[in-house]
This record gives sequence, structure tokens and C-alpha cells, in this order.
Amino acid sequence: MKSETPIFAGLTLLILLSGCVTVDPVFEDPEIKRRLDTLFMDVEVGNPETVIFQLSDEMKQQLEKRVHPEWGDARKFLQLGEYFFNSDERDIQYDAWSTLSAEETFIAGRGNCLSMSILFVAAARHLKFDGRFETVEVKPSWTHEGETMIRYEHIVATGNLGTASYVVDFLPEFAGERGPRTRVTDEQALALYYGNLAVAAIVAADLDEGIYKSHQALKLWPGNSNAWSNLGTAYRRKGESELAEASYRRALALNRKNYSALANLTRLYLLEDREEEADVFLRTVKRYYRRNPYYHLQVARMRVQAGDVDGARENLERAAALKKNDPVLFDAISDLYEKLNDLDASGEHGSHAKKPRQAKEQET
Repeated sequence: MKSETPIFAGLTLLILLSGCVTVDPVFEDPEIKRRLDTLFMDVEVGNPETVIFQLSDEMKQQLEKRVHPEWGDARKFLQLGEYFFNSDERDIQYDAWSTLSAEETFIAGRGNCLSMSILFVAAARHLKFDGRFETVEVKPSWTHEGETMIRYEHIVATGNLGTASYVVDFLPEFAGERGPRTRVTDEQALALYYGNLAVAAIVAADLDEGIYKSHQALKLWPGNSNAWSNLGTAYRRKGESELAEASYRRALALNRKNYSALANLTRLYLLEDREEEADVFLRTVKRYYRRNPYYHLQVARMRVQAGDVDGARENLERAAALKKNDPVLFDAISDLYEKLNDLDASGEHGSHAKKPRQAKEQET
């Protein structure tokens, strides 16, 4: 298994499976624990107002020209949404990999859920109506970059408008699948921002940057289980196995249902031939991965290389069934079928990729 699962703020927070696995948080070498606790003490972090919320004078003027500060809150809210997201106005688009500040999102015209929420909250506060953040539990969703599987986290902008409240959800397709919402402070939003930059650096193999950004995230939000898991991934890839294991275990001590951290810890044990320790968690980890289409794609690739044609087909069919709207996934499935000399199946899945790709092109 080559893939790991960092958490990327922009879609899902937790995966709750049947049954619980308990990892003993006490099992920490005192020296490693001391190192963990002091990792980010000297790390410098910015202020949310200057790092993610700051707006230029020009942008403020544009906002006030379009949304008058003296309007009622409900009208300001509606008009701000029209201004940012109407196709005839700014038409800001969703882009999962764009983690940007408020001003950067405004200028670029794109951003992920976190970036768009930052922009909306910053603009709302400048226009003097309520704006804040909440994370939302939604159905687990994955994507992949190279050998890295990424599970998304979802965040929304929300606030009060006198006797009413609002939620601005930048992925409305999840409207019927949303679970409980949790309030996020400005400092925690900045921590998620640093955490996203950490994941991008880890995927790009800039491990020092990934570690530093993870430290920034943890200095602001030391109780964030996902940030500890991502830090463990960066340390593991850098060869710091003791710190990687300790980071994964810290993630699990904070949230024993963080199955990404559990899967990565199990993988670490397998890589180090610590099979007895890995066996404790393998059943739970296998249930976790069975729900991930990109895991099945990776296994299919391995089986193709090993000459296991029937096994590869089984995993490819499972991957296609789990994710029906990802053209990148269908292209990869098509390529693997071509390697198996099944041109009919290759062409069929290549065709499946066209519809969601065309729909996305029409949106943009």
C-alpha cells in the first residue's frame, strides 16, 4: 500500500465507522513526548487579521460601491453573495487546491471552501454584519495526487442577521448529507489555512515546508488531530520514524476515530516490519480503505504489475462504483484496462470521464 491520507480543509472532517479502536496515549517515550511538546514553541505565526482577512483599500472601495454599508444586514448578505458568485459579476469558482487569503481569493477568482469562507467572512465584517466559521460533517470524500490519497474537510461561512441566521455553503451538492456543525474561531481558521499549505507542501515533496506549516497550524490549534496526522506523514517521508509514530499517536489520543491517522500508523508499522503491532489495527484499517475508490485504484495498479488480472478487475470495478463523477479516476481506470488489453472496458470508462469533464467545463 503506497498511499497515505493527509486531511485537506475543504470538505470532510471525521469518518465514523462501526466499532472503536483505542490507542494507548500513554505509550510515549518521555524524550519523544518532550520533543513533540516543544516542536512548535518557537514557531512564528501571524495574526488572522493580517494573514487571511486583510483587504486592500481598493477592494474595500469595490465592496462598498456594490454593497452599501448602510443597508440592512439581510440585504447586505444577499447582495454580497450575488456580487461574489453570480456568473454576471465576480463569478468566483471552487478550486480544491487553491488555499488563499481573502484578498488573494478575490483577485484570483477561485478558491476552495476555506478560501471562499475566509473571503465571505472578511467582507461581511468589513460591511458590518456578522460572519464566522463552522466545520461541517459530510459524507467522506477522497481525491489523490500521485501516491497520496487526500480526504477532504468541509467548512462554511455563517452568521446572524437579526432574527435569522445564514449558512453559505460553497459545495451545495452536500446539502442533503451535512451532519453537525462546529464553531471555528479565527485562530483555528488560520490554523486550517496553514494546515492546507502544509498538505500542499507534503504532496510537492517539500517536507521541510510541510513540517514548518504543520508546526504553525499546531501552535494555533494544538488539539487538531488532523494536523498531527499530517505532521506524522511529513516526518515519515523524511525518515523521522520516531517523530512520525509519536505524531500519529498524538492524533489518535486527541481523536481515537481519526482513521486516517490510524491507517498511517499501521502503514508505518508494516514498513518497519512491526507486524504484531500492525495486526492490532489491520481489520479496522481495511474497512476504512474499502470505502476509498483511490485505494482500490492503487491496489489495481499493484495487481496489474504483479500479473493478477482478475484481482485488478475486481478493484477497478469497485473504484468505479464508489466514485461516479471523477473524470481523473475514470481516465486512470481506462488506462489500466488498456494495459489489460481490454479495449472495450477501456473505451467505456474513457467515455464515462467525458460527461463530468464537460459539465465542469460548462460551469467554468
